[in-house]
Amino acid sequence: MSENNYVPSIIKTIEGKNVVWFQKTNQYIIMEAPAYAILVLFNGGLKKTKIIEWFSLKYMMSYEEAKKSVSQTLKIIKSQNTKQNPPGNNQVDLTCSTPVHLFYSQRFYTFNKNEICFYFETKEIEALFLDHFKYLASSGINCTQSYYLYKINGYYVVKDFQKVIGFWQQPKIHFFKGKVFMLLLNNGYGTEDKDWMAVFHAAAICNGKESIIFPGKSGAGKSTLSALLKLNGFDVYSDDFVPVDIKTGKVAYFPATVALKNSATDVWYSANKDSEGRSASVQKNIDQTVYIKNILTNNPKKPVYKVVFLNYSKNTGFAFNPLTTCEALKRLIPESWLCPVFSNVEVFFNWFSSKLFFEMTYSDNSKMIKKVKELFNHDL
Repeated sequence: MSENNYVPSIIKTIEGKNVVWFQKTNQYIIMEAPAYAILVLFNGGLKKTKIIEWFSLKYMMSYEEAKKSVSQTLKIIKSQNTKQNPPGNNQVDLTCSTPVHLFYSQRFYTFNKNEICFYFETKEIEALFLDHFKYLASSGINCTQSYYLYKINGYYVVKDFQKVIGFWQQPKIHFFKGKVFMLLLNNGYGTEDKDWMAVFHAAAICNGKESIIFPGKSGAGKSTLSALLKLNGFDVYSDDFVPVDIKTGKVAYFPATVALKNSATDVWYSANKDSEGRSASVQKNIDQTVYIKNILTNNPKKPVYKVVFLNYSKNTGFAFNPLTTCEALKRLIPESWLCPVFSNVEVFFNWFSSKLFFEMTYSDNSKMIKKVKELFNHDL
């Protein structure tokens, strides 16, 4: 077998389809039988001409038709064998032009009794995180780890005392924010990235015994659902950033505020009749986004058995339907960070295959709350 041809990957068969994880790109692709066969033959060292001949006979097509299909598939496969690295320091100057003592602010935060410090070069960068971490603010007395957040040559940069950790341009600023969230997460739990199976762009709601994950794109209603379920006695482990532990497969608590925007604030104020409680646990910023305090002092990791894809849409009533595992995977992957460690991927495949998946589309919050209660009671 030619090592130059081999594409490192993990293959999992789910519902009769082959889901392939490609190591170098950390991409997951669901491959139908013809494409999967080409991958197997290619990884087995078979020459392209032989693959074309086999494909032509197998699918009863002309050599030229088979050549076209095989060539297109191999192009995709080979593209997964090239690691996509961002430009290095030799291509982009990432040296901060602002001396640290002239940074806009220095903020200390404590989570799980572990303190961390972030230096924000500008007010704009600080604003990306300030309201999310507001209720974690601390004195800095016990801080042992500091990070510097700044912008240079169009890149948002995260740096520790010695080196640049990561850098992203404006279209991928959510990765910049995600990295900072990961730093807070790892500092709080005493972990590293490899200690997490995944982080999902989702809400995680707990009833004291277990958790349900609610993935959804921005604007799908994750934060509104979280705020309303919080008022109904559930614990919110996160409204947007859900880490899953690699050893246990359990959801971990992340202590950011629950952020409500636009009409969602009216929904929450209407549901929360306790005006004293509202004022004590709410911060409203200049764009009228409401940030709800969400500090849980008792926050053990919780198992998860169900994943419900969320879609809030006006005037849609209520619909709740099961999803196939493959369809759920297609939806979840683009909205997730999945640890690119080989052993972690195998754990993810097994974890994912054991869950129940649903889709909930609604505009009636009372029906949503009722359904969530039923799900926790295992009444499907």
